[in-house]
Amino acid sequence: MAGIAACQVDIVDGRWLCRLSCPDREAITPEGLRGRFLAVLNDENLREQIELRTAPLRDVIVALAFGSIARERKDSA
Repeated sequence: MAGIAACQVDIVDGRWLCRLSCPDREAITPEGLRGRFLAVLNDENLREQIELRTAPLRDVIVALAFGSIARERKDSA
């Protein structure tokens, strides 16, 4: 969203307040900007959840890949 808007985050009365501003007000409506921001936020949250849940599997795949590379080098030496 850096290409279309700026975001200022503050803590007000113990709550997070996110202010979005768009220099080109003709490019997107306030409702459109809010919707786009929420979609991006949801996407990032989903990516983080997927990363956390798949980390053990990725670690096994990387370990197996590097194990086979090490074994190939050992066999060819």
